[in-house]
Amino acid sequence: ALASLRVVILGSFAFLVFWVLAVFPSFKLLPIGRTAGALLASVLTVIFGVLSPSEAYGSIDLSILGLLFGTMLVSVYLQKADLFKYLGHLLSWKSRGGMDLLCRVCLLSAVSSAFFTNDTCCVILTGFILKICSQKNLHPKPFLIALATSANIGSAATPIGNPQNLVVAIKSHVSFGSFLIGLLPSVFLGVFLNTCLLLLAFGKRLSSSGGANVRDPMMRVQSNLNSDQNEVSSTVVGIDDQLNKREDPPTSILNLPIRRSVSRLSSERFDATLESCLGLEKGKKH
Repeated sequence: ALASLRVVILGSFAFLVFWVLAVFPSFKLLPIGRTAGALLASVLTVIFGVLSPSEAYGSIDLSILGLLFGTMLVSVYLQKADLFKYLGHLLSWKSRGGMDLLCRVCLLSAVSSAFFTNDTCCVILTGFILKICSQKNLHPKPFLIALATSANIGSAATPIGNPQNLVVAIKSHVSFGSFLIGLLPSVFLGVFLNTCLLLLAFGKRLSSSGGANVRDPMMRVQSNLNSDQNEVSSTVVGIDDQLNKREDPPTSILNLPIRRSVSRLSSERFDATLESCLGLEKGKKH
């Protein structure tokens, strides 16, 4: 039997409250976040009579929540034991360039997300990927896309890869081994196709990128400053040589102002270089 129109309207309103707070956690009219928004929507379903208190309590699956809590607890302790730091080192160990690093990110994120949940994998490995990209002067976009997509694909391999798998495995009474064996071939195929598509999309950029177009603005400023200093040093040496060749005593007095003028010129060129680099970076962000 279908529910009454009143229950449908009130239930839809409770779901709308949850959806708004889940999608927009910093909603100005009610900035309580996702967790409090889910609790508020649950309370509203009981207050509106959509579910009775006993039905609401019966819909809570403690086995799923307990297993999910245990998985998160193990992930936290493994993180404190620096396991993910060692996984991050595997990304840069004897890396042979951007394409090699992209394949490693796809494989490592898929495997780790299958056992430590995809959310934990993405949150932890993102910092290592950004650090490696900064060291190797590589644009982080292809690698972050590889991390997100491969983590989602790899998490489908085990019941603890994501909460949805827990619901499926527990409700269908499927063991961990049967779940893994049944989905492992499709996960391997998905990771392989995902890696191939990423290499097709970004392979040319990664193979031809020398890092000059994605270098940090301050690195460009430092490079320009070093060239300016070399130029200033050469100019000052040339001026000293010219002044030393002359026998006119007053020229030695002019030596210090000339040095100051050249140093002031270097400072002005450095300021102009800094402003231009920061302007370019702001333009990219906008």
